[in-house]
Amino acid sequence: MISSRVFRAQGVVVIVLSLIAAVVWSAVGYRLSHSQEAIYYSTEPGFLTTNRDHLAICVDSTVADVGNEELREAVFAALERVKEHPSFIPAGLSQGTSEVTIGCPGPARATQPDFNWELGGNGETQVPWVEVPSEYRTFVYVVSEEHLWDESSGRVAHRAPQEYYYDGQVGAEVTSAVYLSSGDVQDSEAIVRYLTRGFGLTSSEAEGETR
Repeated sequence: MISSRVFRAQGVVVIVLSLIAAVVWSAVGYRLSHSQEAIYYSTEPGFLTTNRDHLAICVDSTVADVGNEELREAVFAALERVKEHPSFIPAGLSQGTSEVTIGCPGPARATQPDFNWELGGNGETQVPWVEVPSEYRTFVYVVSEEHLWDESSGRVAHRAPQEYYYDGQVGAEVTSAVYLSSGDVQDSEAIVRYLTRGFGLTSSEAEGETR
C-alpha cells in the first residue's frame, strides 16, 4: 500500500518535471527562432538585405588631415543632395530616416596590399563574404591618394564592393565602399558623385574613372 503511494507520487513528480522541461525548452526555442531570424537578399527596398529598414552610412577617415566629424558632416550634406537624384526614390532608398554615423565595422580594404577593386578583396580571387550583413548600405573611407589607384586599369577608382552575402539562394554584393581623398572631402560635388555611384545610381560624370 505504501509502496504504491510512493510510486504514484514519483510518477506525478516525473510528469510535473517533464511539463516544466517542455515549457522551458519551448521558451528557449521561441527566443532562438526570433533572435536568429533569417536574413535575405532583397532589392525592395534598395537596402539589399532584410535586416535593414533605412539608409545607413558609416564613415571612417584613415588620414590625419581629415577628422571623422568633418567627414560625417560632409557626407551628410552630400546625401541630402543625392536624395534629389531621379532614381533615389524609385530605388527604394528613401524609406525610413537616413543616417550617417562615425565608425565602420569593417576595414578600409583599399589600404591593404594587393587590393582588387573589382572584387573588393585582396588578391585575384578573394571576395569579402560575410555571415551577417552590417546595418550599413555604404561605407565611406578617406584614404591617401596612392590608395585610390587601380593598378589593373591604370586609373583612379572610388567605389568597390565591401560585403557579399549568400542567403541560401542568392549570393550578391550587399554593401558598397566609397573611397575619398582628403581633397575630395573639400569638394562637395565629388562626394555627391561618388556617393551616388556607391548607391548604384547612375552618375553623368562617371567617365574617365573605373569606378
